[in-house]
Amino acid sequence: MKKRQLAVLLSIVLGMSSMSAVSADEEADLRADRDRQYEELYYTESRLEELAEKREDLQYQIESINSDLVDLMMEINEAESGIETRKEQISETEAQIDDTQ
Repeated sequence: MKKRQLAVLLSIVLGMSSMSAVSADEEADLRADRDRQYEELYYTESRLEELAEKREDLQYQIESINSDLVDLMMEINEAESGIETRKEQISETEAQIDDTQ
C-alpha cells in the first residue's frame, strides 16, 4: 500500500515538474510574443506620427495653393473688367471716328 502511495506521489511530483518546464517554455513564448507586439506597436505609432506630419505638410501646401488660386482668380476678374472697359473705350472711339467722318 505504501509503495502504491509512493508511486502515485512520485508520478504527481514528476507530472508537476514537467508541467512547470512546459509552463516555463510557454511563459518564455508569451514574453517573446509580448515583446514582438510591443515592437510592432512602437513601429505603428512611429509610422502614424510620420503620416500625421506628412498630412500637416500637405494641408499647409493645399492652403497655400488655394490662396494662390484665389489671388489668380481676382487678377483674372480685374483683367476681364479692364478688357470690358477697353472694349467700351474702343466702341466710343469708333463712334467718334464715325461722327468725325
